[in-house]
Amino acid sequence: MFKNLAKTPIFDGMPADEIPLFLSQGNYALKRYHKNEVIAFAGEPCEYLIILIDGSLRAEMSDFSGKILKVEDIVAPRAIATGFLFGKNNTFPVNVLANEDAQILSIPKVSVLEHLKSNELFLTNFLNNISDYIYFLSQRIYFLSVKTIREKIAQYLLNLSSSEKNQLTLPKSLSDLSKYFGVARPSLSRVFGELEKDGIIQTNRRKIQILDRRKLIKIVESGV
Repeated sequence: MFKNLAKTPIFDGMPADEIPLFLSQGNYALKRYHKNEVIAFAGEPCEYLIILIDGSLRAEMSDFSGKILKVEDIVAPRAIATGFLFGKNNTFPVNVLANEDAQILSIPKVSVLEHLKSNELFLTNFLNNISDYIYFLSQRIYFLSVKTIREKIAQYLLNLSSSEKNQLTLPKSLSDLSKYFGVARPSLSRVFGELEKDGIIQTNRRKIQILDRRKLIKIVESGV
């Protein structure tokens, strides 16, 4: 367990054999969750620093109609919700569920505060974690603000590829991508088909060959 914790950015620079002593200076708890079990509901107070030791989680939002938007997949080892632990409205903005069996370490807010006061390395890592997540959210907001599905797909494919590498494998299924984009799966499939018909990409299940990168860039820049 401690070897995995040492790989977590929030413990960056702290030797694995020092982590047990560090944790013993406050309270903490270990818990296992099964696939699709809820770790936290949106709107629920965030009273613990949650560190995913093994397994993976997903953060998602749902509206009143039941439509689900996946915000991100979270792979161990990683601390989550650091930016929502403190503040006047310290609640989870999303639902957090287990993608698979997962183990989580929880540290109460009062213990986190003591660790932050007493350990400069932990303080620096904690602040870096918050800053990195703010950057991730700003990129995610930009991506979701793109108006059309065509633009979303073009931006996504460009992010996954490079000017030297035009072959890629989609890391998500179409069902997962539809949640990630916040669109209906049939609409997503239709636009992939249109891009292939226009000679911009070639598809073979999850394998994508970008045939015309300039046209993909033009879609992102001008929406056509």
